[in-house]
Amino acid sequence: MKNMKTLLAAAALLFPLCAEAQYSRPAANPRVGTESTGDETPAARPQTGKKTIGGAVPLPAGGQSERAQASGSDGEDLSNPAGNRFEVLMIKSRVGAALGSLSSVRSSLMIYYGDTEGNFPPDLQTLAPKWADSIPEIEIPGYKKTNKVTIIKVLKTMNLRKVVRNTGGWLYIADPKSKRWGDVVIDSVKIYKGKPLYEQ
Repeated sequence: MKNMKTLLAAAALLFPLCAEAQYSRPAANPRVGTESTGDETPAARPQTGKKTIGGAVPLPAGGQSERAQASGSDGEDLSNPAGNRFEVLMIKSRVGAALGSLSSVRSSLMIYYGDTEGNFPPDLQTLAPKWADSIPEIEIPGYKKTNKVTIIKVLKTMNLRKVVRNTGGWLYIADPKSKRWGDVVIDSVKIYKGKPLYEQ
């Protein structure tokens, strides 16, 4: 009987400590974000005012950001991503790698242009393997890794925003009548250093 009283007294002393530890534990914080379901489908828009990491385009409560309004775009700003240090470094690393690949593809196009006496290829695949090893894959935050090329055969405007499909891959202008003939850009409306990726 004495042992039973001792056990009950010990349990009464420990119960508040256990309950406090249980309720003071921080709740799990899963990574917030959405993933594009297909190359042609932009990521879904999250609730207004909430930031996401490499996912859909968040908007402040008043509507588009000033940068987005100035550029005519509605893209997430990848220059100042939210999240922990590792996530921020990962986003900047992926964007930097994509911009490096963009420079490489443009260089290959200029070499092709010189070799063919002022012509650009009908598609980027023509560059491989003579002018480029392959079309590089890029992985912009919020999109799947891809080297898909969207080809614009007729371009009736100088405003690329009207033809951007937001796939996260490549966009190539193959219209010999356009002043932008032979131009290749990243097919994304997301913003980096004040400009949409398709204007980099």
